[in-house]
Amino acid sequence: MKSSIHSTTELARHLGLSRWTVSRALNGHPGIHRDTVARVRLAARQSGFSPNALGRGLRSGKTDWVGVCLPDLEDYFLAPKISRLQEAVAEQGLQTLLQMTNGSEASESLALRRFAALRCRGVVLIASRLKDGHPALESLRELKVPVVQVDPLHPQSGAVVSTDRGLAMEEALNLLHQLGHRRLVAAGIDARLAYGKPRAQGLRQACRRLQWDFDRAVVFLNSEEPIDDFHLGQKLAERFLRDHYPQTRAVVALNDRIACGMIRVFETHQIQVPREVSIIGYDNSAFAEASSPTLTTIDPGVSELIEQAVHLLITGPATARFVKPRLVIRDSTAVCPPVAAKPSRSRQSGSRPPSESSPKRKST
Repeated sequence: MKSSIHSTTELARHLGLSRWTVSRALNGHPGIHRDTVARVRLAARQSGFSPNALGRGLRSGKTDWVGVCLPDLEDYFLAPKISRLQEAVAEQGLQTLLQMTNGSEASESLALRRFAALRCRGVVLIASRLKDGHPALESLRELKVPVVQVDPLHPQSGAVVSTDRGLAMEEALNLLHQLGHRRLVAAGIDARLAYGKPRAQGLRQACRRLQWDFDRAVVFLNSEEPIDDFHLGQKLAERFLRDHYPQTRAVVALNDRIACGMIRVFETHQIQVPREVSIIGYDNSAFAEASSPTLTTIDPGVSELIEQAVHLLITGPATARFVKPRLVIRDSTAVCPPVAAKPSRSRQSGSRPPSESSPKRKST
């Protein structure tokens, strides 16, 4: 049966209370007896009535919505973050209003202006492309709308929460060093990009501490393709086998998808993981534990990342925080096998081996 109650006025008339009392009871204002609050809310639930959040916001200056802006759910592997964010926001009695921008700065700017017009109580930006001081960000600050950035693509002032990607690479290199590896390929990690730069810095710092020659021991294997998925991993694996194997027996990949794409190619070339090549991913995605072999990976701490973001949004202060990642060791990493020099092209093509007096290729 369709409810005949469509406003606080009608609900007040139904209960024999003043509209002022009903409105304050629904909105959690003090000064109303708890029995009255319980009675009002029970009647609202039974009648299916829900107060108009936008109308309430236009009168009070803010709604119960938290605007959430993100590029997409696939390329940045954001589905777990969004799921946890909605839970954390709901725990505060608020609602999320999602806007996907497809990685467009113009779309992101427009989304922030909409959030401002709708008088959102706060805004969370995930992987934002906007630079610090952008007019859309400044507009929200002028309206005193708190903004929290999660893993932004540019340095930001204010409230920022990020996974410590540099520390993640240090943890990965520590494990490989313990397993006897002294060279690695960083697959899909571009030191020029926002998420690649701290990784490169982490690798350099770990090399210095472990006495590796960074410039000789770490090779960055990249592609001009914008995608970072299984297909890219397959392409990078072919290049790894052609140019860096067997001298290098370890790979640290940008994410789990690239790592799994590389493992697939290694299988087709009868290269066994981890017996002949160790590989470490990033994200601790659901399929990392289901892959064959199961994937050693970095857990970026999604739950803590989001909890910190919501905490800063609700209580402040506007500061930068780093979440400590966790290395999850599974079956794709093992002790480094003996490393031999890569055969020369003449040996590969079937030519006669060099004579005793010929200079021999040095092992790298």
